[in-house]
Amino acid sequence: MKYFFLIVVLSLISLKSHSIQIMAECVSESGSSTFKIDFETKFNSGFLDYEFMNQEVRYLATLEPVFEGKIFGSAEFLSSTTGETKANPFDFVLNLNDRTFTENIKYNCD
Repeated sequence: MKYFFLIVVLSLISLKSHSIQIMAECVSESGSSTFKIDFETKFNSGFLDYEFMNQEVRYLATLEPVFEGKIFGSAEFLSSTTGETKANPFDFVLNLNDRTFTENIKYNCD
């Protein structure tokens, strides 16, 4: 199922801050790889589920505060359902304005 930036929770935590939960599915231009994103900005963290061919890998994401509609972050291997025991860490940008996720390549988010 494809969906774009379903903002599940937008609540005031205090007068100075708020929390946003972001869930999205982002697909490469070729359609061969997908990132499923689940971020919680209150805790500056979340998960990235990566699917490529027969690989399914989960990354733990560490986020920077949202800046000009973009979330910058880094991802580290957490687990795999297909037998991988490690994966290279990477940096990424989730652009809320143009609905893209970028690591080595750009993904369009639905």
